[in-house]
Amino acid sequence: MKKEHIILIEPDLTGHHQMYLCHFTEALLRAGHKVTVCSSQPEIEGIDPSLILTVKQKKAFALPSKGWLKKAVILLNLYLLIRNLYYLKKKLPRNGKWFFCCIDTYMHVLMPLWLINRLLPLPFSGLLLSPYRMDKKLFHLDRRNILKAKNCKSVGVLDVFCREELEVFQPHIIHFPDFTDAATPDYTFAPVNEIREKAKGRIIIALVGSLSLRKGYRTLIDSIKHLPSTDYFFVIAGKLDKPDQMYFEDLFQKKENAFYYPHPIPTESDFNALVDSCHILYAAYVHFSQSSNMLAKASLFRKPLIVNKGYYMEKIVRKYNLGLAIDPDNPEACAQAIRTLTHRDTEKRLFEAYYEANSLDRLYAAFQEVVDSYIVKS
Repeated sequence: MKKEHIILIEPDLTGHHQMYLCHFTEALLRAGHKVTVCSSQPEIEGIDPSLILTVKQKKAFALPSKGWLKKAVILLNLYLLIRNLYYLKKKLPRNGKWFFCCIDTYMHVLMPLWLINRLLPLPFSGLLLSPYRMDKKLFHLDRRNILKAKNCKSVGVLDVFCREELEVFQPHIIHFPDFTDAATPDYTFAPVNEIREKAKGRIIIALVGSLSLRKGYRTLIDSIKHLPSTDYFFVIAGKLDKPDQMYFEDLFQKKENAFYYPHPIPTESDFNALVDSCHILYAAYVHFSQSSNMLAKASLFRKPLIVNKGYYMEKIVRKYNLGLAIDPDNPEACAQAIRTLTHRDTEKRLFEAYYEANSLDRLYAAFQEVVDSYIVKS
């Protein structure tokens, strides 16, 4: 088997991106490949500093809701993307194969294919987290055109249902496992003990991870008034966007049956301890079409899950009977889902089947397909 020099590109280390990057690096090194990790930080916990190549990448701006300002920001983000790709082209070694750990970051609906071909002169592949087209108003323009680039050899996806959607852009589609880090839970993590003491035996519903409006926490908070405080206890843990701090203080933190941990979760062991301490996981994200690491977390710790309707997570939850799907803007539906899951503990949930289908062991086979695509099509 030919060994390759694989350059992993991941400037974003928020959320579970760092966890994926560490496991990608380990999988490729164990297979005998040379690895360079291209990131925005010179030191990444879990990765040998000698493997890291620091690069400057400008983060895209969040889009305003409408108007001329939105159009201006779209153009500004296109400029930033061109700048980022140009910088990578100049900075990265010429003797390697590129793999974008989240190729979504390097997509833009206005990026022409001819310019992509100029900016990406080496064989590349990547993991596409959101494979579907979300904006139907842009007609033939599509951010996924990057997958048609002459040097794009394959694309990895977590979504097992998107093949037909993507084949028009890239015929070589590789399924990546939607794995999670099974680090031993650290039950000495202070919030875990505080939650147990305050819950006093009540059913614990938890939203854990980095927080933003798209995580649907307002619906979860608004559902509290529809449930008896004597039976249910709510946990939200993770760093919050500053503009919504008052919303939390007024409607969540003052409740007797609520607990808020306003910091990033320090380690995966701490994260796992929080997940294992609850009874129901909340992941009904707003306008969220892709997968979430909470599917694997729920399966690992055998916790029923509430997800958003209409997208990938609903399909998975239905296929494996992992929980329920709701309208993420409906607090009453959220409360009803909590009641249903509370009294449906005899349901046959296929946690083991989902976890096995997305085990970390399957990552090695996925990357072997990626490497083969470089060799066959180069």
